[in-house]
Amino acid sequence: MAEAERFEETLKEIGFSQNESRVYLALLELGSSNVGKIAQKSGVHRTNVYDALKNLSKRGLVSSVLKGNIRFYEGIDPGNLINLLKEKESRLSLILPQLRLKHSQKTEVVRSYEGIQAVRNIFNNFLEKKATIYTYGTPREAIIQLGIPFLTQFHKQRVKKKIWMLHIYNEDAKDRVGFLNRLKFTGAKYLPKEYNTFATTRVCGDEVVITHYTRPPLTIQICNKELAEAYKKYFKLLWKLAAPKDLRIKSLDLGKLK
Repeated sequence: MAEAERFEETLKEIGFSQNESRVYLALLELGSSNVGKIAQKSGVHRTNVYDALKNLSKRGLVSSVLKGNIRFYEGIDPGNLINLLKEKESRLSLILPQLRLKHSQKTEVVRSYEGIQAVRNIFNNFLEKKATIYTYGTPREAIIQLGIPFLTQFHKQRVKKKIWMLHIYNEDAKDRVGFLNRLKFTGAKYLPKEYNTFATTRVCGDEVVITHYTRPPLTIQICNKELAEAYKKYFKLLWKLAAPKDLRIKSLDLGKLK
């Protein structure tokens, strides 16, 4: 993916429309410019440029000044994007307790998802439970789709919260095991090649999450305490069978983990 496409996709992921992304990126390159130049640089129709500029101005990302009879626009420091996200996060935090209450009152216990972002969301939600995370049947494809930047940030937050996570990888991803075993509150093993699978099972608290790493990945989430406990027992059996069998992790007592 070209750099410009990567920038555009990232801006879209944080709430920009396609036109807003292209117009904002064009302004950062052009500096102070009129609508005609912005339209030419961004490839966005002149009429749509006006709409994009209006929305960007409301977010405090574009300033303008009238020179003669022509209005010139300029992109504000991209550092303000972080402030924009923090403001959104702050507003969301105010209503999050009520949203979670509504969610917990639902009787639905089985949910299905499509796409890697849903898997990332589930990972992040696990951190709120502050319970041990068990995962097994993890293929290399899971690492590729989740992405090293996401996984790095996830583990950083998990370790900071002192949440244990135990992994049993497929043989094709065993090179990841050594890295994980150097992290605090982490244990990792792998199973022989004949047990490789594209279906990963994760258990945390009263949740069982199964992800089939097709493209896009398909995920089933089951909220059931008894089922979760059964899967934890199955994990502990596999842990004894997985390699390296002589793995010793300081302060890890599998029997005491919840």
